[in-house]
Order: sequence, then C-alpha cells, then structure tokens
Amino acid sequence: MSKQLYNIALVPIESNFVENLIKYAQEKFLKYQNGYILSNNAALPHITLCHFYSNYEDLVLIWQLIAKEFIDTYLIEFDGVYLNTGSNEHKGSIWSGLTMRRQAKIDQLQARICEVLSIHSYKSLTSTGESYFPHLTFARLQNNPALKYQYENFFTKSYLFKGSLGVSNKIGE
Repeated sequence: MSKQLYNIALVPIESNFVENLIKYAQEKFLKYQNGYILSNNAALPHITLCHFYSNYEDLVLIWQLIAKEFIDTYLIEFDGVYLNTGSNEHKGSIWSGLTMRRQAKIDQLQARICEVLSIHSYKSLTSTGESYFPHLTFARLQNNPALKYQYENFFTKSYLFKGSLGVSNKIGE
C-alpha cells in the first residue's frame, strides 16, 4: 500500500478564532491566492509540528506513541506576520501568515514528537531545533505588487490549541 503524507499539528480550540482566521484569509487574500488558502473545507488553521509519510494502517500506533503529549492544551501567542518567498516548487509565490511567539515548551514538544517518529522509522519532513519555524499560514500568494498587506491585530491575546493528527498534502492542506 502506498504511503500518504500526514501532519501532526496544533489546532485552535476556539471556534470563533478559527472562523476569524478563515474569514480574514478569504477576504484579504482570495484574489491573490495561489493554490493554498485557509478555508472550511481544505486548509484549516494549524501550526505544523511534524509532516511525515506513513501507511494508513500505522496511524493508530503513531497516535498511541504521541497521544500523551496532547493531554494538555497549549497557550499560543502570535507576535508578528511573515511574508516568505517560496522556493523549489513554490518559487514565484509568497507564503503569508502569523508567526508564533517562540516557546521552549512548543519547541520541546516538536522535538519529542519528531524523535518518537524517528525511533519508529518515520522521517520527519519538518525542521527541528533552531530551524523549526512555528507559524500559522493564511495563504500562498501570487507575487503581485498590487497586493496590500493589512493585518488584523491577532496579537492582543493568547489562544488555546490542542494536538491533532491528520491527512496532509505537499502544500500543507
């Protein structure tokens, strides 16, 4: 059986926050999006901890190995926005979203999950350590000079997130 791409991620708990993120992305970026934008039916708001390939049959074992990490919720603060130029197959695009205030607790969580997967012969496709970039993506955008970047203030409070394991694809949906 062929392997599928999966994502272990933190997802927002508060439905109003999820709705606000999706609404914002759709209103500000829909006409500039280039194959990825937050929505209710494809790309849900999330902070990736680890992308990896696996057989569907192994997911129960994988969840059992990491579930204890997600007994608690995680309080996340966003501290800025990012506009990163795409590379490789994303060349010519710009990724846009929120940067997360760096927390040792989240960095350690991410490292532990990647280590558990590695011990069980699953290769993380997500960088760890200082190279790990915790963020929440709004959209992949066309590199268009007419695009105006006006961000709502998502920085005034912290938001609760919980762990999840889900199907993904090469652009993170």
